[in-house]
Amino acid sequence: MIVGLASRVAQSTGADQVPAVRDILGRLCALEATLGGMIHGQIEAWGHWPDGFATFNRRYMYAALNWGTEMYSQLIDILRELSGGGVFQMPASVTVMHDPTLKKLFETYWQTPQLAALDRVKLFKLVWDLVGSEFAGRHQQYEKFYAGAAFIVRNREAPWDEFHKIGDALLASYGVPEAP
Repeated sequence: MIVGLASRVAQSTGADQVPAVRDILGRLCALEATLGGMIHGQIEAWGHWPDGFATFNRRYMYAALNWGTEMYSQLIDILRELSGGGVFQMPASVTVMHDPTLKKLFETYWQTPQLAALDRVKLFKLVWDLVGSEFAGRHQQYEKFYAGAAFIVRNREAPWDEFHKIGDALLASYGVPEAP
């Protein structure tokens, strides 16, 4: 959703034609694909449980939770930056559409060549709900701590013995060179 909204915001202002903005949108797509790969990895590397049951890969699940914990704030910052001052320039309420004079002014000055005024205000109101509203602040806190403290999430299911064996085997494979 965030990636789609970021793209729509950029389209609504014509900024999607700026190479730097296209790069940012491409980065968002790559980040979304990274998370998608982590989710598919949880399924493909499933584990056996007793009595013939199966479970998703818990290590990969905690990696994806850590990704979300670390990346959500960055994703919201990117969306915030792309929306710029648009979230402050929109009317406080869409009820301007009820007054014929205000409606005409609103439709004249808030539209862009890419998007009608009403569609643009709906887009920016939704973006504001993700980047600046009270809901957005609470949700950002939720995303950061949903799975628990980061230092716990990062260490769950880590195969330390396997990691140590690799280094230990390499260290054991050589000794002190003989003296010349």
